[in-house]
Amino acid sequence: MVIGRGNRQRKKIYLSKAAWLVIGLVLAGALLLAMSLEANRQERVRLAAFHSDIADQARIYETVIGSKLQDYDDTLLALRDFYLHDPKNLAEHVRLLRGGHLADPEILVVYADRHGYLEYTDTPGAKLGMNLGDRPWFRFFADGGGDRLYVDEPTFGRVTKRYTLPLSRSIYDKNGNFHGVIALSVKQQSLIDFGSRLQLAGDNVLTIVNKGGALVSRSRDLDKMHGTAIPAPLLALMLTKPEGVLTDPAATGGAGQVVAFRHFLDEKIPLIIAVEGSSKEVLRQTALQRRVLLVSAGLTSLVVMALIGVFLKGRETSLQLIDTLRRSKEQEYETLTGTILDGFFVGDLSGRILDTNDTLCRMLDYSQEEIMSLSLGDLEPVDSSEQVADRIRQAMAEGSTRFQSRLRSREDRLIDVEISAQFIEGPEGLFFVFVHDITDTKQAEEQRRSHLTFLQNLAKVDRAMKLETDPEQMLWKVVQTVFAIFDCDRAWLLYPCNPDSPTFRVPVEVTRPEYPGAKVLNVDVPLSDAEAKNLREALAAEGPVVYVEGTDRPVVTAKMFGVRSQMFVAVFPRMGEPWAFGMHQCSCPRVWSEEEKSLFNEIGRRLADGLSSVLSLRELQENEQRFRATFEQAAVGIAHVAVDGLWLRVNQKLCDIVGYSREELLQKTFQDITHPDDLESDMANVRRILAGEINTYSMEKRYVRKDGSIVWIYLTVSVVRRTTGDLPEYFISVIEDITERKRAEEENARLETQLQQAQKMEAIGQLAGGVAHDFNNMLGVILGHAELAMEAVDGDQPIQGDLEQIYAAAQRSSDITRQLLAFARRQAIVPKVIDLNEVVQAILKMLRRLLGEDIELTWKPGSGLWSIKMDPAQIDQLLANLCVNARGAIAGVGMITVETANCTFDEEYCAVHAGFLPGEYIRLTVSDNGCGMTREVMPHIFEPFFTTKEVGKGTGLGLATVYGAVKQNNGFINVYSEPGEGTIFRIYLPRYRGDMGISALKEAGEATLGGKETILLVEDEPTILVMTTTMLQRLGYTVLAAASPREALSLVEEHPGVIDLLVTDVIMPDMNGRDLAEMLVAAKPGLKCLFMSGYTADIIAIQGVLDEKVSFIQKPFSKTELAGKVRQVLDSGKIKD
Repeated sequence: MVIGRGNRQRKKIYLSKAAWLVIGLVLAGALLLAMSLEANRQERVRLAAFHSDIADQARIYETVIGSKLQDYDDTLLALRDFYLHDPKNLAEHVRLLRGGHLADPEILVVYADRHGYLEYTDTPGAKLGMNLGDRPWFRFFADGGGDRLYVDEPTFGRVTKRYTLPLSRSIYDKNGNFHGVIALSVKQQSLIDFGSRLQLAGDNVLTIVNKGGALVSRSRDLDKMHGTAIPAPLLALMLTKPEGVLTDPAATGGAGQVVAFRHFLDEKIPLIIAVEGSSKEVLRQTALQRRVLLVSAGLTSLVVMALIGVFLKGRETSLQLIDTLRRSKEQEYETLTGTILDGFFVGDLSGRILDTNDTLCRMLDYSQEEIMSLSLGDLEPVDSSEQVADRIRQAMAEGSTRFQSRLRSREDRLIDVEISAQFIEGPEGLFFVFVHDITDTKQAEEQRRSHLTFLQNLAKVDRAMKLETDPEQMLWKVVQTVFAIFDCDRAWLLYPCNPDSPTFRVPVEVTRPEYPGAKVLNVDVPLSDAEAKNLREALAAEGPVVYVEGTDRPVVTAKMFGVRSQMFVAVFPRMGEPWAFGMHQCSCPRVWSEEEKSLFNEIGRRLADGLSSVLSLRELQENEQRFRATFEQAAVGIAHVAVDGLWLRVNQKLCDIVGYSREELLQKTFQDITHPDDLESDMANVRRILAGEINTYSMEKRYVRKDGSIVWIYLTVSVVRRTTGDLPEYFISVIEDITERKRAEEENARLETQLQQAQKMEAIGQLAGGVAHDFNNMLGVILGHAELAMEAVDGDQPIQGDLEQIYAAAQRSSDITRQLLAFARRQAIVPKVIDLNEVVQAILKMLRRLLGEDIELTWKPGSGLWSIKMDPAQIDQLLANLCVNARGAIAGVGMITVETANCTFDEEYCAVHAGFLPGEYIRLTVSDNGCGMTREVMPHIFEPFFTTKEVGKGTGLGLATVYGAVKQNNGFINVYSEPGEGTIFRIYLPRYRGDMGISALKEAGEATLGGKETILLVEDEPTILVMTTTMLQRLGYTVLAAASPREALSLVEEHPGVIDLLVTDVIMPDMNGRDLAEMLVAAKPGLKCLFMSGYTADIIAIQGVLDEKVSFIQKPFSKTELAGKVRQVLDSGKIKD
């Protein structure tokens, strides 16, 4: 019983010990499991933070580099708009953009036409005309890529010999026609270089790929990776969403690799940016933390197991076991805490620090003993004691906590840290705390965020500048943007920033309502000495100048506007004077940080660039407007013509000249409208230009208008050659309509011909007039004596015939002389107011005898015919000459028609009918149905001595005489003739509007020949004096003959009887006949006078003896003519003085 009871007792003890051992093992295992789970949680937290950080980097780089890509796209859009607006001045537009968006000289511009031929580039050494049709960026658009930005994979330049990144856009006109592709060639590394101002964290790598996976640029090992692509699985995942973080080893290329990606600008730019980093360091740190936690858990388990061992085995044995295990764990603990890179300490619930590692001591510049003498509150000055207590309670409640804070070092230096704390329950309750120094990370992050803010603010300003082409609106938007960025009280622009200017103006100002500024004055403000000094300082400064109330640089200007702080910078556009760009703080004195000054200075610099670009663009637009106005408003036609002759651009004046609309003309070539007879000479000049022999030419040519009419133009052509290659690009044609000038030239030629004709007539007239006097005197003697001789002999005598022949020849010679004088308009005439119908009617009988029986003469008198004033003998003369001329043109039987009619011409009619003069006329028409005249003969018909008849059958004076008679009476002649159709002469004689008393064609009563009166005859030519005396004496008159005016005056004084008539020569030595007559009439009132002369009419007219009421007889005259004229004068009434 005793043994049994002992066994049962021992069994019970063994079971109890086993139960305690199991409990101890369970507690130790639970503790170890909890520590392992906490380590896993902290690993996940750290990895999530790493993922967030790398995603932030991708977002920042996408923003920064994306803004640069957007700049490139904006530049392409601007160049495309420029090209569509003015395709011929692309080089000028690029030059202007070089001052702004294209300031980087390594950015090259390329334009290929719709066939792929290089039309423009500023790439040094590139040859225009080379074909780029095989380039992917061209093929993309040529195959219908649409209106979007295309970013090709980098290509190795044929000319630049380096890898470049092509960015391109298509060019379509408003009708959807493809014109070509405009592209920018950007250095491959430029995007990464632009983003390098934001430092990558650690060993992270920045990569840019297109959506085909091709490498565009990379921050590391780019030279080794040209032409490569990212793995297909990775690209497939990237294309599924606009942004993300990938950790799949199969996609990223290995365990521990993390890739954060982001599509640019919500896929508007077809690129993807990726930041690749390794999470191995994070995993290593969390592994160390895991080991420390597990060791700590092991120590705690050891304590539990020791207690159980004391209970189960005895104190001494248990203590030995515990000591062995403790030493082993402490050695492992010390090894781990000394190895980890983070600081570590153990604290209790009261905040005391019980243990620490060397890393924390080095971090805070304390020894281990010094740290262990401090409390947690002493090391964490940022947080209050209540916040520390809250975190302790949180750690106790949740088992762990993780947060960022700041610890204070021995030198009071604040250190940014990340704290991970694990609470271990126990009798005293312990905290195992890891301290990770994140100062460098914080500073880098802060720098990245600060620079990102800097770039974002600059991007806002850039967009404000890009969205406006109007300078004033652009300035307003920039100032408004700066006002919002800096949250100031007033932002402004001052012009000019010139200390020597007497005044300034604030054209742009944005201000708070409670702080109105100088803009409200809207006037030129006088510039004070203090303000001039500030402007000089700004002009000389490298950055902005700052004045703050209460500092050593107080505000001394603009006090009237309540300024307490001001900052401004001089802005230097490349055109015009500098500007001043500034801000005011009025509510309080404000001290701007260095970052704010740097941002403001950069905004000022960009404002200068933007202002330069906009002002240059405005100047270009103004030049374009001036050019367009000049082009369109020019008084001549102007055109740009392709080398193949196609009209490229035409102004309205050219359309008016040729009669086509602008749209119609642009579908044609200049060859289409050039007169066929002028085309070859024009094309010969074009070929010389294309061959480089000449650069310009001028010529007169004809265009065929749309309506088929012909227009004469004066053409000046010059060539515009390409900037490279010296090949002709297009022609500039200036077209002047010279149709009216050509008509004027033709009219001038006609007038010149008339002048030459008049000069010929004048020469012949002078010749005729020069010999007329002596010739007429000689003819008068011959005629007179022949007539006297014929009277003295019987008609049966043989000499009678000879005398008649002499008389006839002399009479014929006299007629020729009269014709010459009539042609030269020097024949003495006696104009009378006559009825033309009566004059023509009186001569018809004579004309019919003259024309003969084979010619039918038709007379068509006009009714109500107006009167004319003309010598009736001239009518007879011109009708006789015209009818004789018409008879010569008729072979055999024919018809001649004589017509009269009234007609009136106005100025409009005369403007289009050369030779006609406005006024009222009587038209005398003589037409025939003869052989007509050719165009070659027509210009010469009125020339003296011109004839188409055989030699000896015409003198060539007939029509010349007609012409002279008509011109002498202020009329004109129109002739129409066609070979085989006959000829029409239309003579226009001016209507007479004076006294309508018409002179009778015949004097009343037949003059009785001879008489008994006494006649005083005065003639300085002896032969004429003797012959005329004989004629008058045979007529029964008593003749007092005098050889000079003085002799005549003596005879009058000596003669006692009555003198009835004075017959005197006009031109005589000492005294002319008119003066002699006046003296004799004064002495003997009632004396009648008859003047005679052999001089021409122009000379006689000077003597005043051709007046209508003065009696005159032209030498030579016959006895019968003399008898009739003398009798007529004697029988007429007395002359009036």
